[in-house]
Amino acid sequence: MNQIHDNLPPIQLPLFTVFDGVVLIVFLGGVLFFLQSVWQKEKTPVRKVPTQKPFSPPPFHLQTVLKTLKKEAKQKHWKTFSLLATQALKQICERKFKKPFAFATGREMEEILREQLSQKERENIHRFFALLDPIKFAKSEGQEKMADDILHILRSFS
Repeated sequence: MNQIHDNLPPIQLPLFTVFDGVVLIVFLGGVLFFLQSVWQKEKTPVRKVPTQKPFSPPPFHLQTVLKTLKKEAKQKHWKTFSLLATQALKQICERKFKKPFAFATGREMEEILREQLSQKERENIHRFFALLDPIKFAKSEGQEKMADDILHILRSFS
């Protein structure tokens, strides 16, 4: 096959060409890349998926909240009183039932806790919000009496 014609000398094919060198370099680069990626996977630790922790409410001290509510009622800051009373009820329910109520409205709280509350507790929650609305929005007489009733309801829940 090296002989092309009788008058021409035989062709000497080179054993190793530039093309062979390029192919060999690409092949060795691919093998090294593969080995390096396998070594990197073995070295990297497996990430554990964190499990979701059960809900735990933040610390809450009812006595300090009740003192603050009494102070607000004496100073007749009714909007602040109503906000603090609502937050206190939600925190009491969070501690008692281990569910988050921070963004729930009064009606949503009643619906969520409908099966878990006794009839008296449901009536107390309903009465709590029924008393809280006139305190917050109306300038009616007897707000001090309603505030005392709300404080009594909060004590009964704890």
